[in-house]
Amino acid sequence: MSKTTLKDVAREAGVNFTLVSKMLTNNPNARISKETRKRIEAAIEKLGYRPSASARALRNGRSRAIGMVMRDLTNAYFAHVANAALKLFGSRGYQLLIALDDGGDGAVQSLLQRDVDGILYLGSKLPDVRKIPVPLVLNDCILDGADCVNINFDDALETALSRFDRSAVVAGLFFENSLWKNSLARVAGRLGFDRASPYTLQPDLEMRTRKLAEICAQKPDVFISSGWHTTKILGGILNADTSGYSPKIVVHANCAGAFPKVRGICGAVFSSTTEMLARSCEVLVGKIENKPTALGEIAATYIAADSEQFAALADGEFRLT
Repeated sequence: MSKTTLKDVAREAGVNFTLVSKMLTNNPNARISKETRKRIEAAIEKLGYRPSASARALRNGRSRAIGMVMRDLTNAYFAHVANAALKLFGSRGYQLLIALDDGGDGAVQSLLQRDVDGILYLGSKLPDVRKIPVPLVLNDCILDGADCVNINFDDALETALSRFDRSAVVAGLFFENSLWKNSLARVAGRLGFDRASPYTLQPDLEMRTRKLAEICAQKPDVFISSGWHTTKILGGILNADTSGYSPKIVVHANCAGAFPKVRGICGAVFSSTTEMLARSCEVLVGKIENKPTALGEIAATYIAADSEQFAALADGEFRLT
């Protein structure tokens, strides 16, 4: 069957094609009687007419599509983030197009070829802003030319580290370009931890596992783990250790599930992923629609492992906070 067009609707309603177009685009200069409007609406219903998104984009200069660069969707966290983002942008009238991170600019370029109005970038490497002519929003980084919706970890991390002896060896387990590194340096400096070191982890699980095993062999006293998957891998390595090595772990809880039950966790730096996504959506749509929204920062809090709040965080199925 051929696709129903505006001309088909106009013919069925017995009106001019231009009149139908003005009505559907809410043209303020259109003079349409109630009776004529009802005939057009009845024709649309009868013929099952649906406006063309591409034609609408040509008229308005917008595609009403948002691009999102994601890492591995088999990872529960990113799958849940994608699901939440689909709902958020959908509620604002935007379609979400997802491209998987390829470690380069291929994912971004594929989205730009689809004429997206803006991009939410959650890839592993910082993108080249010069190659992105649409509004761009990122999380957990600082990038000139882009809007970054970030979490302030400092106060929560200071509360966590203040519970340890200043002579403790602290190992930060972070991804490249993460703001966790700067936060650890600032907080460790303020508290007087002389042996606090950040380690850069890779998204690839095999490479990450090898790196974590190397770090564990150095037997640091405290781990600051910024990822739920990293925490699970770390727990497996420590459980297999028969030497009696028993470090303390502070985990970043931006999702919930069984992973905070790993042996040795003494608390969590808690932040809300749903709040971060909602803010990212608001900022990106605001840029697209020329309604600027203040970035601000999302505050993190510390939750001790012996608290009811922590117990609730570690209970039930995997979910976003």
